[in-house]
Amino acid sequence: MALYKIDGSSFQAVPPTKFSRENLMERSDIQAKLCRDITPIGNDLLVLAEEFSNWQDSNRRIDLLCLKENGALVVVELKRDEIGGHMELQALRYAAMVSTMTFEQAIESYSNRVGCSDEQSRSIISQFLRVDSVEGYELSGRVEIILAAADFSTEITTTALWLNEQGLSVKCIRLRPYNLNGEVLVDVQSLIPLPETQDYLTKIRTKRENERVSEDLRIFGSNARRVRFWTGFGSFAAARGQLFRSDRVKYKSYYTSDAFRGIRGIELSAQIQSSSARVFLYIEIDRTKPELNQVEFERILSFKSVVESAYGGSLVWDQMQGRNAKRVYTELTRLGLDSPESEWDGIWAWLLNSAEKLEAALKPCFR
Repeated sequence: MALYKIDGSSFQAVPPTKFSRENLMERSDIQAKLCRDITPIGNDLLVLAEEFSNWQDSNRRIDLLCLKENGALVVVELKRDEIGGHMELQALRYAAMVSTMTFEQAIESYSNRVGCSDEQSRSIISQFLRVDSVEGYELSGRVEIILAAADFSTEITTTALWLNEQGLSVKCIRLRPYNLNGEVLVDVQSLIPLPETQDYLTKIRTKRENERVSEDLRIFGSNARRVRFWTGFGSFAAARGQLFRSDRVKYKSYYTSDAFRGIRGIELSAQIQSSSARVFLYIEIDRTKPELNQVEFERILSFKSVVESAYGGSLVWDQMQGRNAKRVYTELTRLGLDSPESEWDGIWAWLLNSAEKLEAALKPCFR
């Protein structure tokens, strides 16, 4: 493809150039400019660090380490040439190395980059993530990759396509420079994924998901109906947000959400029974010391009026007599796993809406 300037009644081709010919360096020019403004390659990214190397026994550096609005880390690997070398292999190595990064480490990295306090970083990042508070927040555990270069070899694009088929997220973004009367223009285009590629990948993932569900049905036998229920719920919830991000097929009676992840002994889950459904906060700080569970339950119970007012209705505060754990829940009766499958979407909607409301109502208890 070429870049054209409309001049009168004709198109005039803008001559392509090279970053090296324009004396633009990879790190001090291209990388530095993207560090200041990452939007050319992603408007949903926040740069956490430049030349990130905060790992033991390694002198390797990530060009740009970013945070995505969905809570994923993003490794950005840059090359100013038209080949790209082995940048995809470098990026994979970096993605593996950074996959264990904690949210507190992400806060620290951002603070070091912009020269502000950790408290200021928390405020900035909470606004970026569109959450009221990042207390107890955890990274999604997913690491995505962006490769940006003047062009890509067939080996790199083939590898990127294959990795996307395996469920990873790898983007190839071409930064092609042009010289217009001494002014350098950069044409930024996403080569992978293209709309056609994205549709292909979606079909591949759907096919593999169906195969996995079929295998689960074969293995779980009598639990096949529950597997179908939670599989449908997972897809329903994923389209609505990030509260239930796991894509694993569930065969148990409950499906644990990502809410309150990182807070010891606290889980928010959806539950399905034969003729009822529940959303509950499960409290089990220590299985061997029930008194700790009781103390935590009573602490949360002290917020009862505030929680129920925020939730918009009464909740069941269950001491679970004879058991160590405690719970707070809301229940839907008369509809459950034995209901006709045509009614399941209504149950899914109730579970997700109730979980979202209960999470929001309980947040003040853990600040």
